[in-house]
Amino acid sequence: MYPDVHNLRGSRASIPFDMETPDVDLLKQCLKHTLDSTNEEDLQVFNWYMDKYLPYTTGLAVTFGPTVCHYSTISEALDPNDPNEKAITIKTEAFAVLIYKNNLTKWKYYHESLDDTYAKNYKYMPCNRKPTGDPAKEAQVLEYEVDETDGASILRIYSKKARGKYTQSDCGQSRCGGWNRQGMVRYNQLCELALQGRQSANCTVLERASLDAVGKKYGKKANSHYEERLQRRNRDAPAPVEDDFTTLRLPVRNRLRTARLPAITNGGSSNGNTAGLPPINYGNLTSPTAPSRQGRSGSEKMPALGGNTTMASYANRNDTGLEDNNNEDYDEHYEEAEV
Repeated sequence: MYPDVHNLRGSRASIPFDMETPDVDLLKQCLKHTLDSTNEEDLQVFNWYMDKYLPYTTGLAVTFGPTVCHYSTISEALDPNDPNEKAITIKTEAFAVLIYKNNLTKWKYYHESLDDTYAKNYKYMPCNRKPTGDPAKEAQVLEYEVDETDGASILRIYSKKARGKYTQSDCGQSRCGGWNRQGMVRYNQLCELALQGRQSANCTVLERASLDAVGKKYGKKANSHYEERLQRRNRDAPAPVEDDFTTLRLPVRNRLRTARLPAITNGGSSNGNTAGLPPINYGNLTSPTAPSRQGRSGSEKMPALGGNTTMASYANRNDTGLEDNNNEDYDEHYEEAEV
């Protein structure tokens, strides 16, 4: 297992070297695709190269991140934002190997001497030490110093170990600034090696073996990240309930059903008074004598209606005193939804 490189990007770039790091020559063999896929150590190096190193050192953590490199090989992976372009081109891969060779000494120095104390709170800045005009101070050997001027949290590093093999940190913003002539020549050579590697017969065999190993490591079974998500969604879906019901009845509304009286007409039962109520005199709004009940003599009078009370509103009330709503029947209504 080779070191994780999730912190390679940025000015505070270092590899957590908790185990042996791949040699520069091994990365050159990865570029040339000359490693033996049947050899466990060789395959382990290439797995680290494809799964960890390339996505982060090239700045392609999205273009060739886990959603791509866990399902496609280096030479076959396409850019998610532009399907007509390769995710990892020959020049990109060659530059990744050049970065490793240029910065390996610096990364080791950061890890061994600085990270435990300064990595969390300070930004690393390799630079040349400015002359102070004080011979005594300039005679002192100073590898780094903390700069907190104006609230900054910078660690200025003067040690030669923090310098790249082909780069300089004080070459300005000119084109290709920072890379010396030797580095440019080396980059062109690595591009030739990358082209040879892509064209070799071992390229597909090595990349496929590595892809299978990486997919097994992370439990990938689909051909793409999209298919993996669909399979996971179907796998996590709840199992259907096995019963005799095929639909689920969902109550939409449950309102109180108001009682309604039959329509009241003027006159006795012989005139169509279906409720059997005493006849009502509209003239003086008083009720005449009602027929005797249970064989008793006497008269019963209906209570007088109020001045603003109409027969329609009285007839539209029930024994609960609730208004009927437009003669609508508000029994429980249901909608049927497929389970």
